[in-house]
Amino acid sequence: MASYVGRRRAPKPRRGRARRAVVVLTTGALGVVGAVATSSAAQSSTTTHRDAVAGMAAPLPVAFTVSRRPLPNLAAQAAESTAAVVERTRQSREQARYVASRRAATRAALASPGRQEEKKRAQDAARTVIAERTAAAARAKKVAKIHRWVLPINHPNLSSPFGHRWGRLHAGLDFSTPVGTPLVAMSSGVVTKAEYSGGYGLKVEIRYWDGTVSYFAHMSELSVQEGDLVAPGSPVGKSGNTGNSTGPHLHLEIHPEGGDPVDPAGWLAAHHLNP
Repeated sequence: MASYVGRRRAPKPRRGRARRAVVVLTTGALGVVGAVATSSAAQSSTTTHRDAVAGMAAPLPVAFTVSRRPLPNLAAQAAESTAAVVERTRQSREQARYVASRRAATRAALASPGRQEEKKRAQDAARTVIAERTAAAARAKKVAKIHRWVLPINHPNLSSPFGHRWGRLHAGLDFSTPVGTPLVAMSSGVVTKAEYSGGYGLKVEIRYWDGTVSYFAHMSELSVQEGDLVAPGSPVGKSGNTGNSTGPHLHLEIHPEGGDPVDPAGWLAAHHLNP
């Protein structure tokens, strides 16, 4: 069986198969040629790219220009910018506060329409209180002026004090003065007596606004009469030497509430009068 196979002749190739082989061979040859061409082109491209890269890597000449202009003060510019920002922020906040206050006032006015009327009433009441206080102060000032106290004689010269002498009470103060020296009321009041009265000589009695009664004795002349109204400093007569007198002088007595006499020195001091 093996020998038979060895002697067997090879079959003849068919024409169709030969043509296909040639075609295949031809196509394969073309592929080889194309591959060779492509490889050559790739090598050429690689060489060109390498040369281009080498050209790019080569150093290029650079020209430098030195400027003589001064450099900007960056710190000053930053400070100015910061100050401007702070000022704008402050102005914005003030504007916002003003707008907020106006809006609050508007809301309050709209929320309570009677608030303005209430405020007006409060203002009117305050004005009334102020007016009343002013009027009261004016009245008090007027009363104080009317009810002020003054000495009955200018430049008094005390010659005899209050106290007992010669066995009886000397119930007042004596001020020596020449005959005819003007005498005045010590405050506002009414004349209760203006006449000759025994040892007192010519005498004027005045009841003042607080009930105090004063006696002016040994006068030489009377310029008021009973019932006359007097004010502080009003003339009532002149000093003299009438009645039981040892010389020209004013005899002054003080009777609180018209009662018993007291030492005029203490009473004058209590009324801020210093003879």
